[in-house]
This record gives sequence, C-alpha cells and structure tokens, in this order.
Amino acid sequence: MLRLKKKIYILVLAIIIYFFLNFIYNIVIVKKDYSQVYILNEDILQGEQIVKDKLKLVNIKNSDNKYITSLKEEYIATTNIYSGEILTYNNVKEKAEYLELNKDKEIISIKLENLDDTVSNKITRGSIVNIYYTGMTNQLNETELKTIQKKITSTKKSEGYTTFKFLENISIIGAYDTYGNILEKNSNSLISYINIEVDSTLAEIINNLKKYGEFSLTLKEG
Repeated sequence: MLRLKKKIYILVLAIIIYFFLNFIYNIVIVKKDYSQVYILNEDILQGEQIVKDKLKLVNIKNSDNKYITSLKEEYIATTNIYSGEILTYNNVKEKAEYLELNKDKEIISIKLENLDDTVSNKITRGSIVNIYYTGMTNQLNETELKTIQKKITSTKKSEGYTTFKFLENISIIGAYDTYGNILEKNSNSLISYINIEVDSTLAEIINNLKKYGEFSLTLKEG
C-alpha cells in the first residue's frame, strides 16, 4: 500500500514538474523570440484614427522594428489598411504630425460623368481610383497650367477639348449616389459624386475646371 502511494506521489510530482517546465519554456524562453503586434479585424481607411476596437493582438516571430507594438500614441492611417494586415509604422503617423502635414489639404466634391455601370457600382469610400478630366483649359492662368501639367500623365485633344489623367492612385473619402446617399460596400447604387482630399491650390483649380468640362474615373482598387 505504501509502495502504491509512493508511486502515485511520484507521478503527481512528475506531472507538476512537467507543467511547470512547460510554462517556463513558453513564457520565458519562447516569449523572447516573439513579439505582440496588432492585426486589423476591420478595414481602416486613409485619414481615420487607429482604434483598438478594430485591432487584435497576435504573437509573431521577432523581426525588425516596423511593427507597432503599443498604442500609447494616437495614430492616423496614411493609407488604406485592410482587415488581416499587420499595423506598421509605414502606414500610420502620429496624430499631431499627420495634422501638421495635412494642414493645407481640403476636401472637395466632384461630380462624375459617363461612368461605366459595371465600374460605378463597385466604387465606395476607400476605393483607389484614377481621375480624368475632359474639357477646356484655356481659362487657366500660367501658374495653374503649370500645376496641372505636373499631374498630366497622358493627353489627347479634340475640337478644343483636352482629355487627361488628372489625378492618379487617389483614395476616395466619400462616395454618393444622385440623391446624396452614402455608398457602402456591396451597394448596387450608381455613383454620382465623390469626395477627395487635395491641397488647397489643386482644389481651386478643380473648382475652376468644373465650369469648363467634366470628370470621370477608372477603378484601380476597390
């Protein structure tokens, strides 16, 4: 009987030691090789503040210092960041720095014309697009012409009208149908207006061009 109790005691002690050593290995040794980083469980679009509700912590093998491991600072997304991506310093800036860099930016609304229906109903907030202008440019002064010429990547002229790619790879921060309703993902409504963010000089030129032509776009990334 004593021998059986001794065997049980040794077995229990062995189990306790096993779990203790396993705990030490995972917490002390393995932890040194891993870092906790944030991964998105929802999309965060350019200009939005990074909030913990849209993130979850995961462990990954230690690598370089590009991954954000703490949210002590307030961060703003500088690009669209999608669900499943790891949060890095490459796609955010601290809020104060972001606001300083974007202090000359303005949000402007553009009415779109002649869109293909198969493209139109795929465009929502966060879509990456190229924006084209077709119309006259004679009304612009020399400085304004120089500004838009920097933006032009291809041009064609016909009967006094010019068509060119005006803005490339720009993120839409607002998408609306004819009645002003906000278009979200999986919406079947056709887009009529978009909001984009540009510097104040370009916003003034766009408002000028609106009077003499029309804008359209192509979808780069939905």
